Amino acid sequence: MFEFYYNNNIYKAKNWVEVDPNNFLIMAEDHLDRIRFIYSRNINNLPVNLIYLRNTAISLSRNELYNIRKVEKENMDLIDFKNVNLEKLDFASLLFLYRRLNFVDTSEVSSFKKEIYISMKKSLYEYEEKGRVDFQDGIIDLINLSLSIHPYLSDSEEIRKLIEEFALFIKIKTYSKMNISDLLDEKKKFEEVLKRKKSFDELGYPDISYFTLKNRIKPAVEVLLKLKEDLILTEIFNITRHALLINPFKVNLEELENVIEGKFQFVEDARFDYNYAYYEDLGIETDIVEDEIRSINKWQYEKVSEHLFLLAKDALKDVSLNDKKFIDSYKYSLSIYKEIDYVIYLIRYVLKTMDID
Repeated sequence: MFEFYYNNNIYKAKNWVEVDPNNFLIMAEDHLDRIRFIYSRNINNLPVNLIYLRNTAISLSRNELYNIRKVEKENMDLIDFKNVNLEKLDFASLLFLYRRLNFVDTSEVSSFKKEIYISMKKSLYEYEEKGRVDFQDGIIDLINLSLSIHPYLSDSEEIRKLIEEFALFIKIKTYSKMNISDLLDEKKKFEEVLKRKKSFDELGYPDISYFTLKNRIKPAVEVLLKLKEDLILTEIFNITRHALLINPFKVNLEELENVIEGKFQFVEDARFDYNYAYYEDLGIETDIVEDEIRSINKWQYEKVSEHLFLLAKDALKDVSLNDKKFIDSYKYSLSIYKEIDYVIYLIRYVLKTMDID
């Protein structure tokens, strides 16, 4: 989704379909939640290009496109969207359609709303369990989406629960985009909030309850943090442990407390054996070590290095500074990441601290 300026108003694009190679029909919403259909060719300074629109457009049949044009031309109610393939809409668009029909009381509308509800449940399941991504998932986009999705007084209890779970998913998705240093800061912040030392407002998500933070968000961030720890130590030193294989989007405090964590150990070629696929299938990128370590700022170097060393300390006791396999592991990393300052810093930090210990 994106925002654009049209006829002295700001609109948020919800979905769009290709009308011809150089024109798209955009379903947009204004600040009063009113829908309007606007052709891309009529928008000055469109913030996205036609290639982006083409790659992200909803694929419609002629009949579906006809119905949408009919709505646009005759200003008819959105019930005329009933022929659109709901599975091709994202959660936020499905929610918009559902709400638009909240005050229409006919058997046809009731049946259509049930179909939308089923599609919303399926969409949420695929987000959390199958790694589906049909929304912009840059960290700023996720933050904006999270802040824009909240229950209305008119929402039914079943819809309210779906909205709350979707909003929680987006929050956790946002945390999955943060680097290890930021996650360490967030975890510390959670602990201070839970101990009433900080306000919930400092989380950036003031609508979160104490229970949700303790039972869902903090455990999710801990799972993501453990993944980041694994990725860096495994990639740089071949120091690894068994992947947790816990879904951060569904984990709760009880599940995490019952997990028996594996111990870190030095394993030759561990970087090729770690179970990356589990997290990839959830839509969590694991081929990100280079981006991850590049994103660590210089003032975060010592904090992150100390944290990683303490985790790997017992495993490092089992190897020596002269162990050829260990030397080869970090020399290989230096050859791959020789232009990244933090890798050099981390290796020097570990070797120096090992020598002191």
